[in-house]
Amino acid sequence: MTAQLDREWEQHYSRECIDLGALGSGTGDEWMTLMRAGSADRQDAVLRALLEHAAQGSPEAERVLLAMMMPKVIAFSRTTVRSVAGADAVAVAIGAAWEVIRTFRVTPGMHHVRGSLVLAILRTILAAEPPAREIPFDPALLPHPLESPTPEWIDPGARVEAVLEWAVAAGVLDPDQARLIVRIDVLGEGYRELASEMSVDYDTLRKRAFRARRRLTAAACGEGLGINIAAADLVPGWHQARATNRHNVD
Repeated sequence: MTAQLDREWEQHYSRECIDLGALGSGTGDEWMTLMRAGSADRQDAVLRALLEHAAQGSPEAERVLLAMMMPKVIAFSRTTVRSVAGADAVAVAIGAAWEVIRTFRVTPGMHHVRGSLVLAILRTILAAEPPAREIPFDPALLPHPLESPTPEWIDPGARVEAVLEWAVAAGVLDPDQARLIVRIDVLGEGYRELASEMSVDYDTLRKRAFRARRRLTAAACGEGLGINIAAADLVPGWHQARATNRHNVD
């Protein structure tokens, strides 16, 4: 499938001109080059424009976006698709990416467009996959999103859910590590209470949480998910939740 897509790209879509209005006109190759070398603001503007054109049914915009996402798509085919392997897994991941590209909408206040797009592809793949192991937590326990999204977060509950699901499925974290991150960093439970409940030393628990966050941060950044899994940045409201439990930490 990838060979066919490559041929179509070289023979047609790389040379096809796409008019992005105020951003100008360019071929598929030219827009790809700009997305690799342009400024962050310029890349974001082009990505938004291409997504708008794809939503309006432009096959040329769809193919440029698919080409942009292909490295992530191939990586997801290896780490996230579990129901099939090899070329079939690649086809599943490409199909999910294509579906997302055609239906993705840039909403007002969305600042991390690339990360949101990558994560939407990931969530689409996961939704079609049979669970390989226990889901690490109940999404109903997650905090509700803020009414006014911050630049760092749009729909925080969905992002945390998808990233942790992916991390467990990909072997980045085991289910116990994912639960630990949720209980401490999302739900704001105190270290000392958890250490007592789990019959482990307080310092041991803190080290476990630190190692889990570090592994998740490195893996998420490597996949281009556009989020920082540092403890204080997991979800809006973290500081308020932790403040109620500060006596358990200090």
